Amino acid sequence: MQWLTDRCTTSGRDAANATPGPNDALIIAGDISHDLDILRESLSTIVDNLGCHVFFIPGNHEAWIGGQKMDGMGILDSFDKLQRVEGVCKDLGIHTTPKLVGSGSNGARAAWIVPIWSWYDGTLALPGCEDLCDGFGTWPWVDFTRCEWGEKYRGMMPSDDSSRTGNTGIGIDSS
Repeated sequence: MQWLTDRCTTSGRDAANATPGPNDALIIAGDISHDLDILRESLSTIVDNLGCHVFFIPGNHEAWIGGQKMDGMGILDSFDKLQRVEGVCKDLGIHTTPKLVGSGSNGARAAWIVPIWSWYDGTLALPGCEDLCDGFGTWPWVDFTRCEWGEKYRGMMPSDDSSRTGNTGIGIDSS
């Protein structure tokens, strides 16, 4: 955490130019931590030390569930986990929805920041690239074991026994 704190604070003659202000925005593209306490501490360090708008879009690590700590919190699936991540952001004043920043004061130009939540699923595979997806359902990605999307979506992820059926789970039939 000291590394992060050191990079969020500036001292000396260049402090005024180096420290982001109210017309600036920082976009954090996820993957800070699967642990909500570490996520909160990290985001809090950023918010407490920078004077700019902070946006956060969760990454795959934030969707991970399981383990004694999360089980004790009653986190049932990755949707529940992501709602809790959004709650952490809301508590800290971090944006997770579209916002216009840089209101034009001080010569700044306004811009919309539009966070888009997404998840990979191989239906976006391109024709002619099937060889890049061979065995996708058996790849050792932790996402396939630490993310749970609930009964409604069971069978839609490559880890959901699709390798036994010959279907890669990504829109490409490997049989």
